[in-house]
Amino acid sequence: MRQLKSYWFLLLLAFFVFLGWLGQSNSVNWNETYEAQDKIPFGTFLLREQLPSIFPNQSVETRKRPLSEWLNKTEGQSNLIIIGDQIEFGEVDQDILLNYALDGNNVFIANTVLPEGFYETLGLKDQLTFSWSSDTVTQLGLVNPAYRKDTAKFNRLPTFIQLKSDGSVYYKVLGIDYRTGLPNFVEIPYGLGKIYLHTVPQIFTNIHLTENPQYIARCFSYLPLRRTYWDEYYKPFNHKEKSSLDIILSNKALTIAWYLLLYGSILAVLFFAKRKQRAVPIIKDPENKSLEFIQTIGDLYFNEGNHLDMANKKVRYFFHNAQLTYLLRENEDDFWDKLQQKSGAKEITIRKLKEMITTIHQFKQMSPDYLIRLNSLLEDFYAESGKYPGNK
Repeated sequence: MRQLKSYWFLLLLAFFVFLGWLGQSNSVNWNETYEAQDKIPFGTFLLREQLPSIFPNQSVETRKRPLSEWLNKTEGQSNLIIIGDQIEFGEVDQDILLNYALDGNNVFIANTVLPEGFYETLGLKDQLTFSWSSDTVTQLGLVNPAYRKDTAKFNRLPTFIQLKSDGSVYYKVLGIDYRTGLPNFVEIPYGLGKIYLHTVPQIFTNIHLTENPQYIARCFSYLPLRRTYWDEYYKPFNHKEKSSLDIILSNKALTIAWYLLLYGSILAVLFFAKRKQRAVPIIKDPENKSLEFIQTIGDLYFNEGNHLDMANKKVRYFFHNAQLTYLLRENEDDFWDKLQQKSGAKEITIRKLKEMITTIHQFKQMSPDYLIRLNSLLEDFYAESGKYPGNK
């Protein structure tokens, strides 16, 4: 019993420790979602909130559908901002995007890797180079003389793509990596519009916006003050199907509720497994079936109609009982006298019983009335002697 109490105490202690851990858990989600609704390090919540101040007095609209469903229906000149990682444009979306720039609009894309066809159309297919650094701090800067003195330092930047500047393709270099001297932010004229490519999308996320907000604002300063569209469709996790559990675990309150329900269910199962058991069946006392048995046997003999056989059995049982009760044998000469003396039965009862039993041996058949008379005499004898068969 003492061991059982200790077991439950430890289980409850573990339960409350688990609740405390859930309440104080501040685990950080480091997924690079680039989604405007995410306040995690690599979400873009802060940037999306600041866009109205970057483009004052201009409409900033969020679009959550493919370009093919809306971009070719816009009116007037505008800007389009797409920030993500390894964006996948379909051929239709890519053509619509390029036609959008061709008509005099501006496209700002911050992305590590774009579709090969997109680079090929812009003449950048052979201008990409892979950059990796083990440095904990990366220094990026803008080449504009007005911004050149402001070096932006970013921590925890992963590997990224840079562009060559060998002069084979015309583009205007806007920003470089000071470690390699290679461009990572360029302006490409396309038709009447311009396409801005930035190969380090991580710097536009929440964690890096707080480190160098001025650098990021200056990157967007190259876009004219126009109506601006913010893309929320081409995101790394946007097209992945989310299960119900993913939705629950993405919210801290729902996560706590989920684990509380799960742990509580386990605790309840363990608790009730000890407290409850299968119902003990009620075992009834065995019924005395002796009378029913006697009735059955009696009915059997009566239905057979063999009254002489029944009478002989009663007589044998009578002599057997006399031997057990009075120690008298059937073949003794003075059996009936000794039986009358020892039993205390009336003399007339003993005499009639003797005459009837002696006569039975001469019968080949017996009537029911005779059997009844024999049975009555035997009952009278047992009653007068006060000792019924089976009673001690």
